[in-house]
Amino acid sequence: MKNWKEQYNEIMEKFNEQDKNKIPLCAAETYTSSYSLKALSSHIEGQYGFNKEHRKNDFIGGDTVVELKSLASNLCKNIFNSEYVNVDTMTGMSCITYTIMSLLKNDAKVLITTPNQGGHPSLPTILETLNISYDEIPYNFQKFQIDYDKTNYLIKSNKYDAIIFCQSDLLCPPQLEYFNFPKDLLIIYDCTQTLGLIAGNIIENPLKKLDKIVLVGGTHKTLPAPSCGIIMTNNNSLIEKLKDKISPEFLRYIQPNHIAGLILALIEFKEFGYN
Repeated sequence: MKNWKEQYNEIMEKFNEQDKNKIPLCAAETYTSSYSLKALSSHIEGQYGFNKEHRKNDFIGGDTVVELKSLASNLCKNIFNSEYVNVDTMTGMSCITYTIMSLLKNDAKVLITTPNQGGHPSLPTILETLNISYDEIPYNFQKFQIDYDKTNYLIKSNKYDAIIFCQSDLLCPPQLEYFNFPKDLLIIYDCTQTLGLIAGNIIENPLKKLDKIVLVGGTHKTLPAPSCGIIMTNNNSLIEKLKDKISPEFLRYIQPNHIAGLILALIEFKEFGYN
């Protein structure tokens, strides 16, 4: 029987051989550059760091984590024109979960993209666990697009506290100009699949069109960075709630080496992402 090390080497050799000979056709399999991957092996991995108001509780070296988070935030502000940026989470779905926990009450009712129309299959389970009820956003399966007239009719009923776009498998992103959003309706928009296209101005940035919107996304798809999560908004009331809740209320430990990798990928994007 092979020992543990031999089994590990066999798994990785098989993957590396396969990786050399494949052509990725899925946004989830994007390649990250060796430049941005350098940060993942940094010794900052495992380092704790809290928000500035909790600095008295910092571990030695926590200042470096705070500085990295600030740099990542400033880069995202520059690229995405977002006033508030949080990069503490690891994936798009963790962004969605912490945003919902921070902004919605347990008895809220929401409209969502469901799995049968390309919505992320985890979202209904997350909402059910949090005791948040939901209805399906009407969808036109002939056009592979949301049925905007029927959705606007539901929105007009004022029964919903939020609408959540969380499309894991999509051919056409939501066309926001076709919605009649009331001022008080919260919009949570997961742009994991299209984050790089928004950064490169291929798709219009939803933050420029709407006020009460939170833009969330994983960074390892069309934005070719190591796995990390971004939460962004320009709405002051939402900023205060997110700042108070996500860190350090829900999250105490983060992955600073992944934040460092995201920084390098965003620097690359600034240099090459608009060509």
